[in-house]
Amino acid sequence: MDTSGLNKTDLLKSLAIAEINNGVSTGSNWIKTDGDITSSYTPIDGTELAKVRNATLQDYDVVVEKAQEAFKTWREVPAPKRGEVVRQLGDKLREKKDALGKLVSFEMGKSLQEGLGEVQEMIDICEFAVGLSRQLHGLTMHSERELHRMYEQYHPLGIVGIISAFNFPVAVWSWNTALAWVCGDVCIWKPSEKAPLTAIACQKITQEVFENNNVPEGVSCLVIGGADLGIKMSNDKRVPLISATGSTRMGKSVGEAVGKRLGKSLLELGGNNAVIVTPSADLKIVVPGVVFGAVGTAGQRCTSTRRVIIHESIYDKVKNAVVSAYDQIKIGNPLDESKHMGPLIDKLAVDSYLKAIESASVTSDAELAVDRAELAIAIAPDDDEAQILVSRASNLSQLITLLAEGRYYSAQNDLGSAKAAYEKAVALDPQHISAAAELLTTKQSITEETFRDHMSDGFVALNKLDFEQASTAFNHAGIIHPNHPSVQQALNQVASEQSQLLVDQQMIQAGTLAQQEQWQGALAIYQRLLLTDNSLTEAKVRKISVSVRASLDRQIIALLDDPLSLAESRAFYKGQTLLADAKGFANPGPRLSRQIDQLDKALQASQIPVAVIIQSDNLTQISVYKVANLGTLQQTSISLKPGLYIAAGQRAGYRDSRVEFEVSEQSPTGPIVVICSEKI
Repeated sequence: MDTSGLNKTDLLKSLAIAEINNGVSTGSNWIKTDGDITSSYTPIDGTELAKVRNATLQDYDVVVEKAQEAFKTWREVPAPKRGEVVRQLGDKLREKKDALGKLVSFEMGKSLQEGLGEVQEMIDICEFAVGLSRQLHGLTMHSERELHRMYEQYHPLGIVGIISAFNFPVAVWSWNTALAWVCGDVCIWKPSEKAPLTAIACQKITQEVFENNNVPEGVSCLVIGGADLGIKMSNDKRVPLISATGSTRMGKSVGEAVGKRLGKSLLELGGNNAVIVTPSADLKIVVPGVVFGAVGTAGQRCTSTRRVIIHESIYDKVKNAVVSAYDQIKIGNPLDESKHMGPLIDKLAVDSYLKAIESASVTSDAELAVDRAELAIAIAPDDDEAQILVSRASNLSQLITLLAEGRYYSAQNDLGSAKAAYEKAVALDPQHISAAAELLTTKQSITEETFRDHMSDGFVALNKLDFEQASTAFNHAGIIHPNHPSVQQALNQVASEQSQLLVDQQMIQAGTLAQQEQWQGALAIYQRLLLTDNSLTEAKVRKISVSVRASLDRQIIALLDDPLSLAESRAFYKGQTLLADAKGFANPGPRLSRQIDQLDKALQASQIPVAVIIQSDNLTQISVYKVANLGTLQQTSISLKPGLYIAAGQRAGYRDSRVEFEVSEQSPTGPIVVICSEKI
């Protein structure tokens, strides 16, 4: 069908949809992602509308962090002001109603009337939310205690994760976001990968309103991608509420994952809806209700009519009226207002529909099949195909029972029992198309369920920091789908978080050493971390302060280990400088306090003279290097500061004499004797 006259290009342009679109946004910021590129095709004629670059698991983490940051600000905005922002969003949706409604029809195939109606539901929920923003009431109650009162006040939860289905690609999102936003929550939307462009259009519309009102980046977030994003979101403790719309099987998986972490969930799932018609029913109301309930959105709603339970007294009358009404249904281009029903969403949906028709026609009447087989054998008793047909027909009744059993177990999500029933059915009749198809589909579902279970187990283990178990689970998932991008992304995340944990542990260890004033050890850890990853800002900052203390500690220890060096003016000045630096710390700690006391005492002691006795023979000329020439003497006493000294003696005709001695706080045990007694 040619849809060129509908001017898709102008429509997409009016909603800011590009040829290739990033599928990750935190509001105004559209994040460049390395995810796979997928195309969105219109089910009207199968042509491509645009491409989307999908979010990775790493992109999801970036979005969550931004949403957490935004929540701290958004929750403080008064509810009526939040409601005013939502009111403006409703006005903007009115302005974009025609374009967005057409895009809904283009991308998922529902009739234009339904597409426009879906956008109207978005507008309606915005109006409802505006009123709610001034009605976030809480009870005030009497207390049994004097001069006390009790009251209740509702607080926002935080991040609301929204997983939506293709059949209502925009309305479900708005039902959640409009209410969550006025309540002070922030939202992360994971739309159906079958209808990504409508999600991008909604985010662009919201972006314009939020920018005009200075709404924090991260209040409205979008992540487009496959089931791996939904699995991670469901297991994410940072997302306290998950609102998911989809199949019952999907809902059970989400509910189980959220329940394991004691989160909250809102689940809108599939149905097996019945219309009950009593003898007093007005068929003018019944028939349109039954028919439109079945054909609306091409029967792809959770509320679609699947069964009609009719009182036997009016059965034929109702059946004929419904059949007559179906004859008037016009199927075709959903943008043509004369058509009542558009196409199914994709080939998978078509295959499922055709399989249902084949199943109904082939397996509905075992007796009739046997009769026809017997007629065939009567006509051609030697025909091999007729003989096979008789054999197949004789097993048909049992096969129908097994198929019904398999479908029952499938509906209960007991895929193992369903598979066993279908295997028995195929064993009875290997040529039966429906039995073979059901078995294949069930095996595929088991494979996918096992894959999802492994991925879910991996994320649960990852949340518990059990990296070995997480890697094992993700590797098991990789065995099922060796080239699945989410498996490698998950394994990369395990490696990243494990590395980050090691960094965190070393940072804690370094911090503990710093608290214990073991500066050299702390400095060594920061240096090792930065050699591994020079982008660790916190390690850089801490290293600077630790380096100062480590240098001071090292220099003080060197002086305290050699206190006699303080007799030299250069060492003494250095000691005074170090002492002043050490005293400059507001919280020196026990170790530095001891060092300050020891250095202070050492500096003072280095300046207190000690009496030293020098003895000679009255013939030798005595001098103390860098102190004084004492001349000839028998005995004398001089005052020297603590340190190392050299006394030298000279006498004509005799070899020079040299004595090294140490002066400490107490004088030497005996006199220093300097005599030149060896003749030359």
